[in-house]
Amino acid sequence: MTPTPSPSVPSASSTGRPFVARGLILALMLGLLAIEWSLRSYTSYGATVEREDDPALGWRLQAADLAYGESGVSLRINSHGFRDHDWLPPGSGEGAPLRIAVLGNSVTFGAGVEEPERWTDLIEASIRAEAPERGVVVMNFGLPGYTLEQMAQCYESIVRPYEPDLVLLAFNDISARPVITLEPEIDSALAQAVRGTAMYDFWQRRVLAGEHALGRRYTAQERAERRRIKAIWEEPFAPAHELMWRRFIRKMAELADEVDSDGSQLVLIPLPAFVHCRHPDGPRLAARLADWEPINELPRIDSFSAVFKVMDPILKHVEAMGLDPDLIWSNGEESKEPLDPQWSAQSLFFLNDPRHLTPTGHALLADEIHKGLREQGFLGV
Repeated sequence: MTPTPSPSVPSASSTGRPFVARGLILALMLGLLAIEWSLRSYTSYGATVEREDDPALGWRLQAADLAYGESGVSLRINSHGFRDHDWLPPGSGEGAPLRIAVLGNSVTFGAGVEEPERWTDLIEASIRAEAPERGVVVMNFGLPGYTLEQMAQCYESIVRPYEPDLVLLAFNDISARPVITLEPEIDSALAQAVRGTAMYDFWQRRVLAGEHALGRRYTAQERAERRRIKAIWEEPFAPAHELMWRRFIRKMAELADEVDSDGSQLVLIPLPAFVHCRHPDGPRLAARLADWEPINELPRIDSFSAVFKVMDPILKHVEAMGLDPDLIWSNGEESKEPLDPQWSAQSLFFLNDPRHLTPTGHALLADEIHKGLREQGFLGV
């Protein structure tokens, strides 16, 4: 008689393995969720502002009630994609306030400073204090990286309906470069979800901080654009850039005609730069404007003299100490040489980002522009 095999009984260890594996996976997921929640609740990671495609402007920022920029400052992005509150259309408020629209790039946007510290906000406060009976609204349409072409398109598409009395065009040497289009990242839904997490933001801003600017990833196209910007800063009027400046003059003249036909006035604001303070005898865009027809007759306010008056003693002090200013004011990284806090606090440009103004620099720029507008009779007070 053939014995009947007894049914096999799974061992306790084999039956427990799936439960252990599932428990480990669950614990890992809960741990990741806890880290994500902690980063979002107690830090600024994950609350970053992203760019989005815009058919008219090339790109703009996504609206956000509260986000944080690369330097950790808080950002409020309105429904139009600009760092400001939403503005009321003409006729919706009481009275007829002076309406000033400001077109610009990252300096006007306020890279590295809080919103109330920007020169546009400071001008609004000072004009209001000077003439409280009239009132004033200063609308900030500045975005990091915007070129003159994008500023002009911004006026046509967004600014014009607000019927500004004045349009301030704040630009610098690199505003003349061509527009680069935003290349959207084409990834799976999972990859896009991962990029939106606070943990991914933490990885980019802290772990890869030496490879990327704080809180920012650069594509190959953006890296090429950074090289172009560097070349323009170093030799803005080199023969290779001649066509760029021809387009710049033509576009600025077209914008001035449009603003004038709308019953407003365009005022040019050439922005001061650290490289100009470092090499005051070198080429400077603001000095060329008077030679370029037909834009040489446009009103402008050049604050470089006031900025150089502050920065020149600091730079001379640095050189007297045997230090190299280019190693102290080093773009995108920590200063390679120390500077006494008493002197560094007076700098109008950030030590690790000399292309942008400190709060002190914004305050001086606001004073100079306010004084220039008053002296040229644009404030009507």
